[in-house]
Amino acid sequence: MARGSSHARWASGILFCALSELFTTISQGTWQFIPTAQLLNPDKVYGVSDELESFFLVILYEGIHWVVHNKPSLGVKYLFDGVQADPGGHRITGGKGKFCMYTLSPHTDAVLHQLRFERSPPFADILRELFLLFKSLAIVNRNKESGEELQDQDISNVKKLENCGAVVQLMKNAVERVDWPTEHECCCSLGG
Repeated sequence: MARGSSHARWASGILFCALSELFTTISQGTWQFIPTAQLLNPDKVYGVSDELESFFLVILYEGIHWVVHNKPSLGVKYLFDGVQADPGGHRITGGKGKFCMYTLSPHTDAVLHQLRFERSPPFADILRELFLLFKSLAIVNRNKESGEELQDQDISNVKKLENCGAVVQLMKNAVERVDWPTEHECCCSLGG
């Protein structure tokens, strides 16, 4: 094979195969934080609501790992780390538990909907408010495809995700609260 060939070359005994071709078929990003719409359609162009959902997923993931809550055996791997490939094996995605996170399926009902951060009320409120916004987004996206009627509250919540203003205001309100716990009252490392 000619030196510099785009098909393959050896370097230190490791074969590197046309990485540029490989990278065009694998969904990029940190799987745990890729928004659900992107997981459903990897070719979708990111929008503001996708960036905001990724922000929510980072907060949720870190909260599960570092803030004391009532579910120490929480299925983080199910919610964030599950990996799947499309039938042809051309696309690999992860975090398949997020597909059902916004529904009331038995698994998520037992895990996510009962999750409580009682020692940190502001943090719990942030998660609850963001969860409701993205649950509405998932419902609206699903109902648009199925032709089901949209609820006014869901439409209102989705409009809040058209820009970052509502989420920024939510965060500002939370930061100004005086009932944040001290470090020793709320922090832990539970692992995943």
